[in-house]
Amino acid sequence: MNEPLPDDDPNSATRKLGETFATVIGQKEWSLDNSEALLQGKIEEVEVPELPVPIDILPIPAAKSKSWLPPEEEIPPTPRQILEALLFVADQPLEIEAICEVIRGISPPTVLEEIAQLNRLYEKQYRPYRIVPRKTGYRMELLPQFKEVEQKLNEQNRELQLPQPALEILSLIAYRQPVEKSDIDRIRGMETGMILRQLMKFGLVSSLNKVAEGQRSAIFSTTAKFLDMFGLRSLDDLPKMGEPERR
Repeated sequence: MNEPLPDDDPNSATRKLGETFATVIGQKEWSLDNSEALLQGKIEEVEVPELPVPIDILPIPAAKSKSWLPPEEEIPPTPRQILEALLFVADQPLEIEAICEVIRGISPPTVLEEIAQLNRLYEKQYRPYRIVPRKTGYRMELLPQFKEVEQKLNEQNRELQLPQPALEILSLIAYRQPVEKSDIDRIRGMETGMILRQLMKFGLVSSLNKVAEGQRSAIFSTTAKFLDMFGLRSLDDLPKMGEPERR
């Protein structure tokens, strides 16, 4: 079990989390008139001096259109890739039925076959982990001979020190959860995907996909490891901070 973040005062970590949340909310309006402008950097036009062109060389006229270029198509992930990603980020075993609900058009026998194929691939590539069955579902675990590495990582996590931007976003998720990524981006006035991935890598937050009106969005919540790291029994133990009304 992880110990709370080290500090002279055992409650200072949770108090700092609450103070950070209040500061972040206080600094930003709930809705912005032009939030898209915050995501776009200014582009400065720079004049490029023309090089002297020999008389016997004619410049090639610029193409008026790029219709000759093939359209860029985004290749969707395969069901196996989605399954592997789910097992990789999950902080608890996943039931077969739950996996089938997330991955459209996949059946329980297909899930089991994909798990077997992934394990064969891991063995062939000498990966240090396997997908193993547990009482409540399937999860990705390290092989027994690598447990010592896992223990050392857990010891390092006890001394985890989050940078201020990550702490600010973590505080937003803790107090607003479940919260959509678009709301986090809007409140912070920036693209937060990289920081969210770091928090997920640390096991402090988890995400689920929400589909509404044909649009898919990621929803973030804190994990049991978050409670453990900050010495909380439940989210009710979070400091009660004054918070401005949503606009």
